[in-house]
Formats: sequence, C-alpha cells, structure tokens
Amino acid sequence: MNTLTRCGLVVAGMAVLYVVAGQFMGSINDDLDFTAEPPQGGSYAVAMAASLMERELDSGWHPSDVVNPARMRVDVPAFQLGIKRVLERFTMGAVDHLARSGGASSMDQDLLAARSHIQFTPRSFSMFPSNSSVSNYRLAVEDLRKYNDRLAQGQATFDQRIDNLAHVLSGTVSDLGDQTSELDQKAQNGALISFDVRRSYYYTEGMLYGGCMILKALGKDFKSVLAAQSATNMYDQAVATTCGAATGAPLLVINGGRHGLLPSHPYTLAGEVALVRARWQSVLDAELGSQKP
Repeated sequence: MNTLTRCGLVVAGMAVLYVVAGQFMGSINDDLDFTAEPPQGGSYAVAMAASLMERELDSGWHPSDVVNPARMRVDVPAFQLGIKRVLERFTMGAVDHLARSGGASSMDQDLLAARSHIQFTPRSFSMFPSNSSVSNYRLAVEDLRKYNDRLAQGQATFDQRIDNLAHVLSGTVSDLGDQTSELDQKAQNGALISFDVRRSYYYTEGMLYGGCMILKALGKDFKSVLAAQSATNMYDQAVATTCGAATGAPLLVINGGRHGLLPSHPYTLAGEVALVRARWQSVLDAELGSQKP
C-alpha cells in the first residue's frame, strides 16, 4: 500500500469519524421554562427574541458551523432554523406594526437594523463579520436590546393595539399553514427513514417552539388589551396548544403510512400544527371581529 493510498484512507476515516461523532454532539433546547426579562417599561416579546437568538448562538449556530461535528446532525440545525424563522417573522411584524403609531409614522431604526441582520442567510461561515451568519445575528440581538432600552426610557414606540397584535399573529398563522402543507408533501414523497423528512419535522418543531416562546411573551405585553377584549382565555389556550406541540423529539422520525402499522411522525405533527393554526385563527377572528363597527 503506497503512501498516497494510506493518506486517502486516513482522510476518509477521519471524515467518517467526523460525521459519526457529530451525531452524538449538540442537542435541541426546547426548554419551555426559558424566560427573558425586559428592562422596566420594555417589551417581553422583544426581550425574548433577543435572548432566544443569543442562547442559540452561545450554544453553537450549527447551520453555518464548519468546525463543530454537530453540524452534521439533521435535527439540531433544522430546529435552529425553525426558531430563526419565527424570530425573523416577529421582527418584521414589530417593524411594520408594533413600533409604529399609524402607517404614516417612521419605522424604528434599531428594529429596521435588527430585521436586516436577522434576515441574513443562516448558513454563511466567514472570517469577515459582514459575511458571517453568527456576526449578523449577534448584531440583531444588540439592535433588539437597543430598541428595548429606548422603549424603557420612553424614546421608542410599542403600540399595544389589538389590531397590531392581530397583524403579528397573522404572520405566524400563515407560516404554520405553509408547514402543514410541507409536512404532508414530505411524508408522501419520503422514504420510511428519510433525512429530508427528519429535517422538515425538526424545522417545524423549531417553529412551534419559537412561536410558543414569542407568543407567551406577547401575551404579557398585551395582557391588559387581551383582558379588555375578553380574549385572555382563548389566547392562553392557543399558547398552551402551541407549546404542547413544540417538544416532540423522537429518536427516529419514522415516515410510516397514514394508516400503517408503523408510526407516521410527519403526519402526526402535521395534524398538531393544523390544530395550532386553527387555535390561532380563532384568536385572530375574535380580535379582528372586535374591530368591526
């Protein structure tokens, strides 16, 4: 066996070891008791968005990590991407609705910067901060906290109107509808054990978890508004349904038939997501209905 062959075998062996080791490193953090306290007078939801993103970055942002073997797992990166989608959607809603007093008012510059940074592609590794996913997301965390500090000092707007909350919720409902369709499609076209199905499953779980945390925090921000609309119980039930669906983490995601002997995790999750979406649609209908003359 010549030297070149030996080197090739060593490299191949190291690559296999890297992939195998990655399956035992990293973990999904779906702690429903995770909290984030805003400065007095700030927004709970904005504090949660900043802290949730910071937590994921501190534990390792696997979609763009080229060093940590955990990036080779399917579930952890997909879960983080699902959380990122929720935070991106929330930041968009905050810019367009929560931080504005009417459509003619100017957009908040800190939230605009946060939206821009959090929309950065999630899989970019670079030594140059401007091209790095992690660096951009760190800046988004800083921007969100700058806004919250200004809000606490009375220098920013957080317009707690029921229609603003409805606009933010409508984005979540829309995204969940998309995931129901995707899970159904992946289940129909995937094999019994499929990386593609597993990725879609955990991306959806990440969205549910991120939604659970942000929507709980929004409930605190809009506590008095929801009470005035007699919508507190309905809102809390929708949050409970979302959080209840957010912690399923099977060792294997099995894509069995819809009525087969083996479980069908994607079909089951699609049903749970449909229920979550229906709950939030009921909240939306009640909130929007309350605005009719």
